[in-house]
Amino acid sequence: MPYVQLNLPGHYPAAAKRKAAEVIGKLYCEELLAPPGVVNIGFVELGCDNLYRTGFAPIETVALAMVDIRAGRSVDQRTRFARRLTEACETHLAVPAAMFTVLFTQHAGDEAYRNGRLAPDWSPAEGQTRHAGWTSRE
Repeated sequence: MPYVQLNLPGHYPAAAKRKAAEVIGKLYCEELLAPPGVVNIGFVELGCDNLYRTGFAPIETVALAMVDIRAGRSVDQRTRFARRLTEACETHLAVPAAMFTVLFTQHAGDEAYRNGRLAPDWSPAEGQTRHAGWTSRE
């Protein structure tokens, strides 16, 4: 954690995924106040006809982001990040905003382990330093 998993209805060139990951990592640090070097981005390329939103006729092909964060971010922070994440996926992966959903799962700090210890609870001060809290490898 932090982790952004993109479940996508296609297959994408490595360069496009690398650029999207770079942009999304930066957005995460800016909007959710995380220090650089801790954001993990995963691409699950489900391919065509493998992810749907049901309840409509016909059912819709969709894309979905699952974002694991330590609890404490405001509704405004999460909204801004979700909006910018959607825009980044539209720009760099050609995923239409109308088919994109962002789901947040919030965790207590001690639900994540890194560098030999459990994480502390999230603090806004983490976004101010390069290696704050549990990110240091010391």
